[in-house]
Amino acid sequence: MQKPTRTILALAAGSLVLGSVGVGAAAADEGPRADTSSREIVVLEPEHDKSGSHNGKEYTVGKVVSRGPVKLRSKPTTHSDSVGHVKPGQKVAIVCKTRGERIDGNDLWYLLRPKEEKEEEHKGREESREGGREDEGKEEGREHEGREEGREEGREHDAQERQDEPSSEDQGRSDRDGKEEKGRKEHKDKKDKKKAWVTARYVKNLDRVKWCD
Repeated sequence: MQKPTRTILALAAGSLVLGSVGVGAAAADEGPRADTSSREIVVLEPEHDKSGSHNGKEYTVGKVVSRGPVKLRSKPTTHSDSVGHVKPGQKVAIVCKTRGERIDGNDLWYLLRPKEEKEEEHKGREESREGGREDEGKEEGREHEGREEGREEGREHDAQERQDEPSSEDQGRSDRDGKEEKGRKEHKDKKDKKKAWVTARYVKNLDRVKWCD
């Protein structure tokens, strides 16, 4: 027996609604779960409704308008890592906007300003300097040890060592350059992981938001 056309249309509409609810639930739910990082990003909470600046960087104020906590993502999609959450009524500092996964018909996502961004950057620079000083100390220690061994082995060995010394210096310089490049890459990766995106579906901007570069 065939079902009436009206019944078939009602079932199809119900399926579309359930599909939309599923996507929205991935962005706004009862809080962080298993996919939330062990250390959540704490975002800046402006005191006023007007746009301002933090550590010399401008932001636009937004307000969370969801019924429950909203997850923050490392990228503008619900398929990326959850890095924290914001609560209903909370004010947030919006850096810029971009297009990403569509949530309940809205494909805009906001990049939020972390609260401790300046402190984390300062800590990263200090760790990089400390690592560079430690590498230089080790390199100087190896050079001193090589000179002592050369003196003990006689003039002939000293002469040979002096011939090889430029290549040794080049190798040391190359090693230091490689370590510095690796350090810069690791710092960039850590910085990318600290990004906090939130869907604009659940955040109302109180002023004009610029597009991300």
